[in-house]
Amino acid sequence: MLSGIPFNAQIPHPVYGNDEGFLVQRGTAIIPADAPGGVSAGSNRSPTTWQLDLGGYFPIKLGEHRELRFTADWFNVTNTQRATRLDSTLRINSGISGAQSIQFANPFYGTGLTYQFPSALRLGAKFSF
Repeated sequence: MLSGIPFNAQIPHPVYGNDEGFLVQRGTAIIPADAPGGVSAGSNRSPTTWQLDLGGYFPIKLGEHRELRFTADWFNVTNTQRATRLDSTLRINSGISGAQSIQFANPFYGTGLTYQFPSALRLGAKFSF
């Protein structure tokens, strides 16, 4: 189980560029309630994540020193797909070289950028001699 990462409100820095300044102290920004997707709205951390993985094998003896082993691994059994990283860019510079600094609001602020991998199954066979 992972408790999530602190959320930031990043703004452009006048010298270093986009995502290099902070509107409030690092890790204390509140995820907006109107963020598309509504991921952890009102909190200052990304969602708590967890997953259940199962694995097993079935050995078949083929002699004194030989064995065939079938394996199966099932990852994220419950298919939980919560956001693991949120978009923390609050404002963006226009990016026009030589122009006056014009900042735009990021419409995706507070939405999920990366998510847990979906449920997956891995099958295998191993022959030992």
